[in-house]
Amino acid sequence: MDGEGRPPRKEGNVKNIRFLTTSLYVFGFLDLFAVALIIPVASRQATNLGASPAAVGLVGTIYGTLQLISAPLVGRWSDVGGRRLTLLLCLFFTSVGYVLMGLSNSIVYYLLARVPLGIFKHSVSITRAYLAEITPKSERARVFGYFNGISSIGFIIGPLIGGHLAEMDNGFYKVSLITSALFALWFVFVLLFMTEPEHRGLPNTKSVQDFTADEFGSKFHSSLHTFKEIIRSGPELFFIRFLQGFSATLFRSNFTLMLEQKFDSTPIITGRIISFGSLASALCAIGVGRLVKIYRNLPRLYFHACTLRIFAIVLIIFAPSIPSFLVCYFLLSMGNSVARVCSTNLSIERGKVEDTGALLGLNQSVMSVCRTVSPLIAGVSQEVTSEGPAILSVILSIGTAGLVATSVLEERKISDKEKKL
Repeated sequence: MDGEGRPPRKEGNVKNIRFLTTSLYVFGFLDLFAVALIIPVASRQATNLGASPAAVGLVGTIYGTLQLISAPLVGRWSDVGGRRLTLLLCLFFTSVGYVLMGLSNSIVYYLLARVPLGIFKHSVSITRAYLAEITPKSERARVFGYFNGISSIGFIIGPLIGGHLAEMDNGFYKVSLITSALFALWFVFVLLFMTEPEHRGLPNTKSVQDFTADEFGSKFHSSLHTFKEIIRSGPELFFIRFLQGFSATLFRSNFTLMLEQKFDSTPIITGRIISFGSLASALCAIGVGRLVKIYRNLPRLYFHACTLRIFAIVLIIFAPSIPSFLVCYFLLSMGNSVARVCSTNLSIERGKVEDTGALLGLNQSVMSVCRTVSPLIAGVSQEVTSEGPAILSVILSIGTAGLVATSVLEERKISDKEKKL
């Protein structure tokens, strides 16, 4: 028996699992690569169909709302009906959704094409759950590290290729068709080569929860309880996370539309900028851990990261050219990476140990709500000025920095009291 009560695996099963694991690495990459193909041109296509920035934001909000509602339902169905069947359904309707997007000739049809994507685009989450089913507890950290790393490469390469394809005749249609074909290819692979995991009813151990609970689970009751605890112990923990998340998602919302309005960016240039941002975020994330160790004072580092974010976004607003924009964008990526780590660690340190899981779940819920609401607000602000989302992001970042500064002052007071004692 292994750590979760499973019988030892036979050599044939081990080879089959290795084949499936390697294949899921590849298709995890292709999934994000396919989605990233269409990112540089999705908002542009909506505007070509006559949508205003506010309408583009509304499409994003409707999509985010559908994702938020459908995630726990699809996750529950995968528990009951099986990972393989659920993955097949998601891949099929995702493929159909992208074909419909490519064929849309009005903003209404474009919005309707996004509906199946909003409901069924959960293939990466189901893949992670499937991996948790077939991977022993001792190997999960390594397997998921590889999966996340390989998948993220797709988000770096995809925008580059998508931007170039979009410059061709009927570019959006071709990009949509290729995206659909990639999901159809994955559908055929699952149909022919993947079976339901042998050990259904996976024990609900902590290692399983670490890798699957945050994918689909609706943690309303535990989040509500934790929210009450946060309000009692210090409401700034919640509001810091909310303001930071809202600021980040507002800036990213309608991002491609902002580039087109500000710099008259083509799909090729937009794709390169998005790829640069993804690469910058990955590089900054690698060095955050070492920076935290060097700095030692977490609240102060958090305050400096928030200040860097404000400085970077202000420079972005006034950036006169794309090269200067990229320099500022890198600084923003650095500030975002450090702020995310500091926010999570500070929440864990200030909260109760037994509430850590629920606290992280609440943070994820906050980000989900921010991602759902921010596209519409960004779109409305963009009706006033192309820098509208960035200006709102600066305002929220200033609020975040103010609350973090309060935490720094409290930290100093506690330190002074300890020295006196």
